[in-house]
Amino acid sequence: MQRNVRPLITTPLNKASYLFINSESESVQGTNNNFSYSLDKLPQPKNIAFNFYVKEVFYPSNVHQLQSKHYNYNKIGFRVRENSTGNIMVTANFQIDEGTYDTSQLCTAVAAQINAYSTSTSGLYGGDQYTVNYNQITNHFSFTRLSTTLVLGQAYSIELLANDAFAKYQNVPGFGLAYVLGLSYNSTFGLPSSHTVPLNITICPNPPNLTPFQYFYISCTGLANMNLCSDVESTSSIIYRCPLSLSGVGRYSHLVIQEANPEYGQYYLPTLNNRLNFQLLDQYGNLFEMAENSAVDLTIKLVPIE
Repeated sequence: MQRNVRPLITTPLNKASYLFINSESESVQGTNNNFSYSLDKLPQPKNIAFNFYVKEVFYPSNVHQLQSKHYNYNKIGFRVRENSTGNIMVTANFQIDEGTYDTSQLCTAVAAQINAYSTSTSGLYGGDQYTVNYNQITNHFSFTRLSTTLVLGQAYSIELLANDAFAKYQNVPGFGLAYVLGLSYNSTFGLPSSHTVPLNITICPNPPNLTPFQYFYISCTGLANMNLCSDVESTSSIIYRCPLSLSGVGRYSHLVIQEANPEYGQYYLPTLNNRLNFQLLDQYGNLFEMAENSAVDLTIKLVPIE
């Protein structure tokens, strides 16, 4: 006797969709810190809401911590003063290349800029050379003068300015190369006026700040944030806080998080748009400058709300 066989009806246990997004892939438009991802081929209806979860983040950790945009971390003001009269002869800026520096590399870069300027103006101010050192015990930078050359009977000295390069941003002090070197806010720091011991060394008053950036943030426009929690005042669409490691050990940092990020609460998409727009931001809401050819990988989980 033939029995009727009931057909097996399968029901999907998980209707979630996963988006694997690389900021330099062909499906992405924009730059590595401001890009959008197309959802045209996503096999999901666009007229329903979705819960939005970050499953995985992968990004390079060796960003340029000394960069010029917004905060002048690679610039410092200086002036040349005549020793005997105290007259200021010229005021300008030193600028080192943007990049990631340890203490030794920063010493070399700063000394190179000072000495290059001194050499170029040797006919005016003597061309005396300096060295920059870092003491691992006291945790301070210091400047040493190697010679004192008279020009028409006069000697000259250089002062670093923490009152113009140590600029405020949004009324908050702590910017510019003066901050990184450990100079006091709104002050001047005189390099040695003579090469004779003990007057040939001056020591920066504060420990250096070689990590002015400790985090950057990934935001996604179009999200609704259930509890409006954010580390960046200008936006409530932060989906992940990315800690930075500037020690130079290892180029990439691979971070994995499971489901919704508890630091920023639950996000959802009221309507699924054709594109998701992502931005990498610093703590002041400005685009965070990544090094060239630095890609960010995101794994996003979308769960339809039924």
